[in-house]
Amino acid sequence: GVTDVIPANNKFYIVKVEKFIAPTPKPFESAKDDVMAALKNQKQDAAVETWLDDLRKNAKIENVDPNWKVTDATVATVADKNIPYSELVGQVLSDQRFSGLLQQVGPEQGLQLANSALKPQTLDQLKQGYAASLIAAKNKLPLTGIRQEIAQGLSSYGARNVTVTPTDIQAFYTQNKAQYTTQASATVDEAVFKDRNQALAFRSDWTG
Repeated sequence: GVTDVIPANNKFYIVKVEKFIAPTPKPFESAKDDVMAALKNQKQDAAVETWLDDLRKNAKIENVDPNWKVTDATVATVADKNIPYSELVGQVLSDQRFSGLLQQVGPEQGLQLANSALKPQTLDQLKQGYAASLIAAKNKLPLTGIRQEIAQGLSSYGARNVTVTPTDIQAFYTQNKAQYTTQASATVDEAVFKDRNQALAFRSDWTG
C-alpha cells in the first residue's frame, strides 16, 4: 500500500510498500540452539530454587529492626550472624541506583524511595549472601570468595546436575514455537517532494 503524504523537515514524503513478509516460525533446526539455551536456563532455575529451599529450611533468617530506628542496629540475623545497619547503609550508598535517584527526583524524595524500596532490596541481598556462606560451610561445599561470590556459586552448584535431552528440546520447541520466529521484513520505495500539491498529484497516479 501507499502512505498518505507525510510532512517532515520542510519536505513531503510518500512511502510505498512493495512487498511485506510476515514473521514466520523458525524451523526446529534453526531455532535448536536458542531453544536448548532457554530450556537449560529454565531447568537450572527450577533445580536451584528447589535445592536452595531445602537448604534454607535450616537457616534461620529473621528481620530484627525493619524500621531502621536504632543507630547501627541489627537489622536482620541469619542463623547466629547479625547484619548491622551500618553494612546495609554502606551497600545502599555504594549502589549506583541510589545516586541515580538523587539526581532524578532530588534528595528528599530520593531518600524516601531508598527507604521504601532500595533498603529492603539491599537487605534481601545481604541476607542471601550471609545465608549462602553458612549453607556452603555447613554442607562443606567447594565454594570460596566473598559472600556475594559464594551466593552466585551456590546457584551454579545447585544446577550442576541439570541435563537437557533431545526429546526435551523438541517438546519445548513445540510448546513455545511462537517465541521462535523470523522477523517481519518489507521492501519499500520512497518519493520526496518540496511541494505538497506535487506529492498529492504523484500519489494519486503512483503505481510503482
